[in-house]
Amino acid sequence: MSTDYSEPLYITFVNESDQDLDLYWYNYSGVKVPYGVIPAGGSKPMWTYATHPWDVEGVGTFRIDGDDVWVPEGRDNRRTIYIEEYVDYRSINSDNFQTLTFKNVGDVPAKILWHDFTGGLIDYGTLAPLGSYD
Repeated sequence: MSTDYSEPLYITFVNESDQDLDLYWYNYSGVKVPYGVIPAGGSKPMWTYATHPWDVEGVGTFRIDGDDVWVPEGRDNRRTIYIEEYVDYRSINSDNFQTLTFKNVGDVPAKILWHDFTGGLIDYGTLAPLGSYD
């Protein structure tokens, strides 16, 4: 594993969106430099260095490993980095209450999270495998 910014890191970007995305690297002057296209559902394995920022563009907003701009660290060597389209989920105020039932049909525990009116996440607990919550 690379622990130094001067040692190369091998990473793979995976595009989990349904559109081709342009990949960019920010150079040492902060200039966005085109680095290729990652096809919809495709991947791009490559060598990079810790501290080199990466960004993608397409129609919409995207997150790389959960961030707007992803900056690798030394521990990221041989990691797969996922790119997902970001949707701003927020509750809207309504007087129409809905009853929901959550069922965990998997064999591992699942968290229940609610996006509140500010977009923040509220933890409603964990469902046991094959459990349900009303």
